[in-house]
Amino acid sequence: MKNPILCLFLTLVVFSPLCAKAENWSQFRGPNGSGVVDSAKPPTVFGPEENVRWKSAVPAGVSSPIVWEDRIFLTGTVYETLVTVAYDADNGRELWRDDSER
Repeated sequence: MKNPILCLFLTLVVFSPLCAKAENWSQFRGPNGSGVVDSAKPPTVFGPEENVRWKSAVPAGVSSPIVWEDRIFLTGTVYETLVTVAYDADNGRELWRDDSER
């Protein structure tokens, strides 16, 4: 996909309901690096109104989301500044954002 925001949205739509309650998705390609969670049963069909728990605006970026218990973490850029954002996996509400320079 050429649109990184759409790609990230689709990733969050598919993985947030699966991983938040099952295994933690702690790194790129998941818990064991294979891109597969053995206990997951992902939907075979999804779209704007089908099998979507929530929608939330996310910063532009190409990072892999991290799902840990009831939180989703991702990085992106806002006005050329790297930001890290945490979302509530149950409802998509932004919990915090860090754009501090290190």
